[in-house]
Amino acid sequence: MAKELICINNKFPPDYLAFYKQHGVIIPEQDNIYSVRSISKNSNGDWEILLNEIINPEVPIKHPILGIAHKEPAWKVSRFANLDQSSISQEEIDEIKKETKLVNTN
Repeated sequence: MAKELICINNKFPPDYLAFYKQHGVIIPEQDNIYSVRSISKNSNGDWEILLNEIINPEVPIKHPILGIAHKEPAWKVSRFANLDQSSISQEEIDEIKKETKLVNTN
């Protein structure tokens, strides 16, 4: 079963919101509960997730090696918390990685 998290921060700078609107990207809603589709590290080394409830189109994103890459926008783990509002630990991130790998290989 996919890990459920609650969105605790859906505040984005105006330029991000304009970019998302231009490309038809749906952002997570504050206080909504979501389940994790996948988790990975971005090019800055931050953990980010894709959600089962939000599937966005691939958009052009600046990448330090590839230049412009097209990928679905993912959300920093720091924008979410456990359902009890506690921070997501590295142990929980490791467990999410295992769970999503198992689901994606079946």
